[in-house]
Amino acid sequence: MSRSSRSIEVFSLAASATNLWRVIESYGMDPRELFRAAGSDFAPPSVAGSRLPFSIIDRVRAQAAQLSGDEAFGLRVAKVFHPSQLDSLGFAWLASHSLRDGFARLARFARVVNTRATFHLSNNANGLSVEPGIAVDSLNPVVMHDQVMALTMTLCKLNAGDNFTPLRVSMTRPAPRDVAPFEALFGCVPSFDEAANVIQIAAKDADRQHLSANPMIALLHDEMMTKTLQSTEPDFASRVRDIAIRRLTSGEVGIEVVASELNISARSVRRRLEGQGLSFRKILDHARSELAQAYLSTNTMTMSEIAYMLGFSSQSAFSRAYHRWYGVAPSRGRESVPHPA
Repeated sequence: MSRSSRSIEVFSLAASATNLWRVIESYGMDPRELFRAAGSDFAPPSVAGSRLPFSIIDRVRAQAAQLSGDEAFGLRVAKVFHPSQLDSLGFAWLASHSLRDGFARLARFARVVNTRATFHLSNNANGLSVEPGIAVDSLNPVVMHDQVMALTMTLCKLNAGDNFTPLRVSMTRPAPRDVAPFEALFGCVPSFDEAANVIQIAAKDADRQHLSANPMIALLHDEMMTKTLQSTEPDFASRVRDIAIRRLTSGEVGIEVVASELNISARSVRRRLEGQGLSFRKILDHARSELAQAYLSTNTMTMSEIAYMLGFSSQSAFSRAYHRWYGVAPSRGRESVPHPA
């Protein structure tokens, strides 16, 4: 991780601390003492939408994991987790059409939960690969990644049912002495010492419609999360995004054009975005993916018109990008996007 990334304060929803509090209590320990030792007077319940520095949560978690002596400490979060701990993202997840739709939403809004949270999605012959993570240094990265993987698996079971089993689970952590807790949670024995933390989901499971699907509720919470990100993300990134969106139809959306409007060099734009853990390509890609959903929901624009509005050179280029974002063709995506009444 770069020096500039380390210098940026990372924040998590205070509800994450509430979750950790309950995990600590489940081991018969006093969480209040551990939080005080970390320099925080936090105690649940937390105020909805409030945040804590990730460094405090990470310090408490690392200390609690050491005191517990449990190498599966990070998995315990699955037993105390409730979707409301993710604020609007949790409710939007429950209302998602399918696991694929839900993970596209997580990839888009994970920063609501943690400012450095990521969900990388990829499609292959077997289905959907989900790589969750938090792009930040940790005092105990094994426990941190175990927790993120456990939460991801728990979310899958909430929507797909307790019998949901992934095709494969890969974890970067060393193999534990006892794999039983891992097998019990994931429904299979993960492959350990891997290059990345990945949950592979069969296509039929990724695309199966959930009984709890409610597109209007999902859209309502999407709008709330968009406003949350707009109010909490650094202003510079928002300015870059606004310029890029305005330039889309001109076909001139390169970083040099944006830098010119900001009256700074392209190198300065890259450096400032990197300091926020972002890149121009990611901002542009994210803006296009969001606008694509908005345009598809109108049900009046043709695919060629949408491709033009998003600054793509052709409809086929737009279709390829949309498939990369959401795992389906735009025509199929239009079927599942909520439309105004």
